[in-house]
Parts: sequence; structure tokens; C-alpha cells
Amino acid sequence: AKYGAMFDQRVQKIKLSTVQKKFALENRKQLISVLNVDDALREFFMDYQKRTDFNHTIFIITGDHSMPEIPLQSKIDRYHVPLIVYSPLLKSKRRFQQVVSHFDLAPTIMAYYKENYKLKVPEKVTWIGQGLDVGGSKKGFGIPIMQSKSQLVDFVYGDIHLNSGVEYQLNKGMTE
Repeated sequence: AKYGAMFDQRVQKIKLSTVQKKFALENRKQLISVLNVDDALREFFMDYQKRTDFNHTIFIITGDHSMPEIPLQSKIDRYHVPLIVYSPLLKSKRRFQQVVSHFDLAPTIMAYYKENYKLKVPEKVTWIGQGLDVGGSKKGFGIPIMQSKSQLVDFVYGDIHLNSGVEYQLNKGMTE
């Protein structure tokens, strides 16, 4: 009830077009859950800040799929998931424009520790990612994407999204 009231209040307060308002109301239940998650994350970080290890922790917040209950606008939409790397250790904010995946997390974290803490990283590694600053944009690399635990029908290479043998052109902002 708390988040339902919060949602209703925000829908009235925010300037939405008729189409946007209709969309929000049609997806009320799912959008209420987003408000709940925001609140849970806020509470988590407020509590964690009290710990002595807070200033030495890297937090990775991500999802593994979009909300399937909200209608997809294109084939690639299901793979638009949040990926936030947060830490008091980070010196600046950055938004990556490249197409990246969870594959790119391990090389990014290891590079951070190698650069800042002289961590020795093996010459040969088992990950296939390139790092959040490179992702799938590096020439010759693409990103295989699993639609479910048993379906690998999507692949992104540069600005092309291959879905079940059909090519889609990706525009800036990952729209097709």
C-alpha cells in the first residue's frame, strides 16, 4: 500500500504525456516494485555505511533480465538491465556508452585492483569479457546473449543485433 500510494503521487506530480501516463498505469504493479527496490537499496546503503569496511568495498548492482511483464519495444530490450558499480574508492563518475555485458565485470574489477593495488593478474585468464570501457565495441569481439538458461539465440557484434538468424541495426541508446 505504501508504494502504491507513492506511485500514484508520482504519476500525478511528474509531467507525463498521455501515452506515458497510460503506459505507467498499465504497468503500475511492476513500477511499484521498482519503487520498493529503490527503497531497499537506499536502506541497504544507509546501513552499510555504518560498517568499518564500507570505505573499502566495491558494490555491483545489476539484474539478469528486464521485467518481462512490461511489453518489449524491440528484440534487444529484454537485455537492457541496470549495471551500477559504486564505491567510495572510485574517484569519478562515468557512464559507459559501449555495449557491455556481465562478461565485462571481471576484467574491469581485476584491472582496477591491478592498477591501484598492484594485484598480480595471470597472463592467461578464463574470462571472455573485455572490460566496461571496451565491452563489445572492440573490433573482432561480440557478445553472446542468453535469452533463457537454455536458449542462446542472440548475439551483438558492433552495431548489429543477431536474433534467431535475423539482423537488426542498433542505434545509439541500444534501440533497433
